[in-house]
Amino acid sequence: MIKNVFDNYEAARPYIRRFIFDPDLRPEFLKNRLAISRHGKLCAIYIIYIPHPEDDTTSLQCISERMLKRWDISLDTLIKDVCDSEFEQIYIFNGISFGENLYYSSKKFDDWDILCLTNTDKQFGASLILNKAIRKRVGEIVGGHFIMLPSSVHEVMIIRDVNEDLDYFYDMLAEFNANPMIVKPKDVLCNTPFWCSKDGEMMMDLKLAKEDIEED
Repeated sequence: MIKNVFDNYEAARPYIRRFIFDPDLRPEFLKNRLAISRHGKLCAIYIIYIPHPEDDTTSLQCISERMLKRWDISLDTLIKDVCDSEFEQIYIFNGISFGENLYYSSKKFDDWDILCLTNTDKQFGASLILNKAIRKRVGEIVGGHFIMLPSSVHEVMIIRDVNEDLDYFYDMLAEFNANPMIVKPKDVLCNTPFWCSKDGEMMMDLKLAKEDIEED
């Protein structure tokens, strides 16, 4: 079964996900001729991820340029198919509760509510923030522009944009990433907070975004 999935794109499609990373922290991914998409400061590789709940193991295969040729598909096709599939995986929850999936909620939130964005099994879920349509929905939920803290490769934290000292967010993220009890070293995603527009169109370095806003 596993070989068939790796050899056949239609069989693999349900299991393909993005793995988001910072090339400054993970330069090795750029050297292995993997299928890579670039998203500003961040990049993504594409993986086949098959969980085996019966024995709590997984099968994982990075998708290479050679696999795309064997499947006879383009990188653009792969990206589109993965983006479309991500809507079935979205899980947004209040940072202090693993309850209701707020993606479908009409609840209003306070400025300092912290939300988490991940996927339903909380594996490599941070990559959902690359999806513009998902960012737009997050903007609707929080009621405006928002700040994204890439807290691990599995999830990101969401805070509505407020007039706070920007260093606070950089310091918070640095503290998370430096503490292996909070984030395992292999799961560190990035040391940069991001500003995201409420319409989902923009995601950029928080300080650079604020400088642009002030200039406008």
